Amino acid sequence: MRSYIRCFLRYARYKAAAALAMMVLLGLLEGSGLLLLLPLLSLLGMGESQPSNLVASAIPALLRVLGIPFTLPIVLGLFVLFMTSQLWLRRWLDVFVAGIENSFVVKLRAQLYEAMVHADWLFCTRQRRSEITQVLTDEVDRIGFGTQQMLGLLSTAGVALVQLVFAFLLAPALTGLAICCGGLLLLADRPVTRRTEKLAEEAQAKRLQMMSAITEHLDGMKVAKSQGREERHLAHFQSVITDIAAHAVEFVRVWAGSRARYDIGAVLALAFFLYFATTFTRLRSTELLLFLFIFTRFLPRISSIQASWLRVSQMLPSFAGWKRLRDQFVQAQEPAWPESPRRLSFQKQIRFEGVSFAYNERYQHAALRDVNLVIPAGQTTAFCGRSGAGKTTLVDILMGLLRPSAGRVLIDNTLLAGENIHHWRRSVGYVPQEPFLFNETVRANLLWAQPGATEEDLRAALRASAADEFVDRLPSGLDTLVGDRGVRLSGGERQRLTMARALLGHPSILILDEATSSLDTENERLIQEAIHRLQGELTVVVIAHRLSTVRKADSIIVLNQGEIVEHGTWQSLLSRSGSLFAGMVQAGAQ
Repeated sequence: MRSYIRCFLRYARYKAAAALAMMVLLGLLEGSGLLLLLPLLSLLGMGESQPSNLVASAIPALLRVLGIPFTLPIVLGLFVLFMTSQLWLRRWLDVFVAGIENSFVVKLRAQLYEAMVHADWLFCTRQRRSEITQVLTDEVDRIGFGTQQMLGLLSTAGVALVQLVFAFLLAPALTGLAICCGGLLLLADRPVTRRTEKLAEEAQAKRLQMMSAITEHLDGMKVAKSQGREERHLAHFQSVITDIAAHAVEFVRVWAGSRARYDIGAVLALAFFLYFATTFTRLRSTELLLFLFIFTRFLPRISSIQASWLRVSQMLPSFAGWKRLRDQFVQAQEPAWPESPRRLSFQKQIRFEGVSFAYNERYQHAALRDVNLVIPAGQTTAFCGRSGAGKTTLVDILMGLLRPSAGRVLIDNTLLAGENIHHWRRSVGYVPQEPFLFNETVRANLLWAQPGATEEDLRAALRASAADEFVDRLPSGLDTLVGDRGVRLSGGERQRLTMARALLGHPSILILDEATSSLDTENERLIQEAIHRLQGELTVVVIAHRLSTVRKADSIIVLNQGEIVEHGTWQSLLSRSGSLFAGMVQAGAQ
């Protein structure tokens, strides 16, 4: 709770103070309206003409000082004024509190997302997407609802406090009794609060299970349908949501039991209070009526405070989950983002000097070991090797996504480290093995890389990636929707469009990560021709699964178990006796 309060006050300290001041004013207006009931009853002939205490005589005395006649129309007018002002202030306060709540939610989402996007890439790959999505959406919404309940609790408590002050001036003994009754009702509910917090923690874990099931099942739906395993997915999902439903019923059972106990306690307290008030006090009938009116309004507010507190308790595990995830991302931050990021181009070469990398220091197996290589500017360099040889790790280090465990990478003579990593990434064009497209138009997907690109820029990028002809054949050309992840396009069309997007940013280096591994022969040919046209104009790095893709590469680097074992052109590597590359080509041709 303390962590949540500190976080909230850091964001909304002055706004919360303003809201609290309005809550106090709201209580004063309601109390003033209640004070008017005594002189109003007197003027209506339902009470004593001479007030018996300070509270009852306050309004008539104030009117005499102001020179305002003490008449029924004046008192009714004041009563309407106070109550109307209270209602309008309540309306304005509700809107103000809603603004605080929603802007706080926006702040929490932004902080978590910012921490995530600035976190180390390796750390990000180890996080569950379903948990991140769940916390960013549902859990933060729950924090917002809990914040609303907390502010509502403060508002209710403020009004109740003002009511108690007026009640104390009217009848101190009865007010003390009312406070004791309310305190006992709240204390009796402490075990329920602890049980609610535990149920809320369990509910959060179950919601994460559901989000994980949804994410994994959607990702694996094609495999499940192709192998006739839909029922297994359905059974697992049905089990998860049934468990969540049972847990929700248990929470309602605890909640309903608490509410029933409170209502019974309130009835008993009211009966005892009435007996005590009529037997042991000497209040006049109008004063007793007013006090009973205050008491009957006070008890529901205690109930509201109790209900709001339970909801705040229910929110706390969601806040703890948000804070834990954000702190993890913050601890895994990359070097600070520069104030004025720029492109880091190169003219001569990229050098790897003694580069080694291990994904886990506890394991002795290294993904790369003492790699030394040069990637010349303006040439096409290909990385080949069996699965697990270290190709992707090498390229991830080249892009600055991973930092070497040992050794260094130089862009010309600039060390790829610190803020230079961010400058360098602005010069990289990357085409992944699995092309990613937004559920937008072709134009919107291209402009994501270069928002200020002109029509001619778009056309030039499409021509360079051999994508212009198929785009022109689309129903609406550049304004055709591509569907979720580009589902309305073929695999080859998605890959060429992704390549066009990478080229639109005018990169200094284009990296193709097994971009043709899942393409048919025709689309592979088109990608190969596009790469060949870029030779001499752009530095191209290719991770090759299909070795035919790199036949025309200027340099082929062969990796095996994290080490460079061969280096040369297509012909020179094939001509070597016992060459690993030659064996791979022969195996691929069979």
